[in-house]
Amino acid sequence: MKHKRLQVNVLLIWMGAGAMGAPLIGPVRETLQGDVGISRLTLGIWLFLLTVVGSLGGMAIGLGLKNATRVGLFRAGAVSLAFGCLLIALATPTPGWGLVMLGAAWLTINLALSLANTGNGIFMDLWPRTPHTGVILLHAVNALGKLAAPLLVLVLGTQVQANGVVYFALFTVLAVLAFTWPRRAVADLAAMEKAQAEADAPRLPRKPLLWLCAIQFAFISGSEAGATSILGSMIFVRGSDHVPAWAAAWGMDIHNWQATAVAMLLLGIVLGRLVFVTLSFKWLTARQTTVACLACGVAVVPATWVHEPLVYMPALLITGVCFSATWPAFFGLAAKNFPSDKTFLSLASAVCTKVGVSAGILLGSAIGNDDAWLPMAFFVSTATMGLFALFLLATPGGRRLRG
Repeated sequence: MKHKRLQVNVLLIWMGAGAMGAPLIGPVRETLQGDVGISRLTLGIWLFLLTVVGSLGGMAIGLGLKNATRVGLFRAGAVSLAFGCLLIALATPTPGWGLVMLGAAWLTINLALSLANTGNGIFMDLWPRTPHTGVILLHAVNALGKLAAPLLVLVLGTQVQANGVVYFALFTVLAVLAFTWPRRAVADLAAMEKAQAEADAPRLPRKPLLWLCAIQFAFISGSEAGATSILGSMIFVRGSDHVPAWAAAWGMDIHNWQATAVAMLLLGIVLGRLVFVTLSFKWLTARQTTVACLACGVAVVPATWVHEPLVYMPALLITGVCFSATWPAFFGLAAKNFPSDKTFLSLASAVCTKVGVSAGILLGSAIGNDDAWLPMAFFVSTATMGLFALFLLATPGGRRLRG
């Protein structure tokens, strides 16, 4: 199936979803914490709770609406994303009701992202010959959104409401377009989904290795989220003395340099996914792609402990490659080994990803609550990926996965 218009719309929504961390957990977080008068740890706890509740709520809706198709759930997610961003745009970042509205916005956004996660299943159907390549492409575009988030901060500043307005406008347009997909495309996807459902195993399969595979998405996503969310704070507390002279000459202050460092990490994610999309067509299997990404994780050492920009900036780029295609490649690997359980794996990986993201942010926030521990927070967050590496490379179940 081609359905180019549908593919472009899904990709753009996922690009916007990739940028959704900026309003509450990216470089904006230092300003937000000061405005509402809470610590990094407190913010991390609330983000954890709201993310878990929101993602579970989205999964409950998805399972409860038995007649809803993946397309229907994806459209509902797009509309909900626009509403969540509207709440951010309207909220005043102050203690009291302003903080409550921001919490409601984050809850809504995470519920919406769970529904929009059906985009993985939609794109696998759109790329039947190489489904893992389709998923990597989807996540590559998602990474472009993550890269755009700190770049937008350079233009919009660090105020939450300004970012919320931009994201609200973006998702409103994309949600409207999602309801204009060609009827033939929607009918084809519905037919494929029905055929898969007839061949699928029960919704809660009794396969320990399958459950272990689902849990790995928590470690993968938690590592990336924790490192990304705390990196800006680590660079910020180093102070203006660590801004290179050439950057200062261009008018960059510590806030600009902070955003640049985060952008470098995210650029590694983007470039890694784009490279692995190409390589996965003919040369690299899903497992080989996963291992190649994991090998780049060693760059976290100079990225954390070397204060020379000419060293730690390239190291941040390579560290980003570690996070690049790991999630989609492993999803393709697991789905190939459990083809009849693809629906369950899609749902379980979505929830584990959300829990992993919130737990990773909480872990980084807890370790980095003291400024002196921010480097360790970034290092430990990245090193969490090692737990997944141990499963894949050192356990009997992980070694059994082929593809």
